[in-house]
Amino acid sequence: GVIVAIYDTGIDYFHEDFRAPNGETRVLALWDQTAATVTPPTGFSYGNWCTRDQIQQAINTDNPNLCAQRDLNGHGTHVAGSAAGDGSAVGNGGAAFTYTGVAPLPDLMIVKGGNGLFSESNIMDGLRWLEQQSRALNRPMVVNLSIGGQTGPHDGSRLYELLVDSLSRPGFVVVIAAVNDGVNGNDKNPDRRQHAPSGSDRGHDPARPPRSLHRGTVERAGRDCGSAEGAC
Repeated sequence: GVIVAIYDTGIDYFHEDFRAPNGETRVLALWDQTAATVTPPTGFSYGNWCTRDQIQQAINTDNPNLCAQRDLNGHGTHVAGSAAGDGSAVGNGGAAFTYTGVAPLPDLMIVKGGNGLFSESNIMDGLRWLEQQSRALNRPMVVNLSIGGQTGPHDGSRLYELLVDSLSRPGFVVVIAAVNDGVNGNDKNPDRRQHAPSGSDRGHDPARPPRSLHRGTVERAGRDCGSAEGAC
């Protein structure tokens, strides 16, 4: 009954890797914090919240306007696939279920916080909302934040770090990436250029054929994280 939640650049909810064996979506809810305010979740005043029924109707009718969120970057979809994709969708002649996520069948909750840049205040709102959902559904939840940067002391004293500590409890666990930066130069190509996201990790157009989520990697998403409020 554990829910996997992802705070990132959104998700391609049309992707077959995020469906249950009966073909229905595993995305229970999706909050797009970047959207023009239409129907924000209860207790918040911005963005657009899509229910599971809206997402399923969008899939059934092939009408993304019913839940207009799109992962324009691709990183959120990639992360969700690594964590919870079932590997059923294949590309380039691959075999189904070869590339599955760590936990291939949990329900999902998604918060889209940006397209590569993230506000700390939005991150905190997203975490608060997810924790509320965990309590409302009486289900354990693991939240993944594969975003980060080099701003701040990294000693747990920043506001969003303190919030993570205050929200964490048995049944609500927040996992934060350590970012891709290092001192051994392994984040650059031999000619010293930064790696760029591969084409297979870009946002998915529902009109395009399905493809595997595990072809290639996104190397630098954490590096781009930042805002006027400070890098997250």
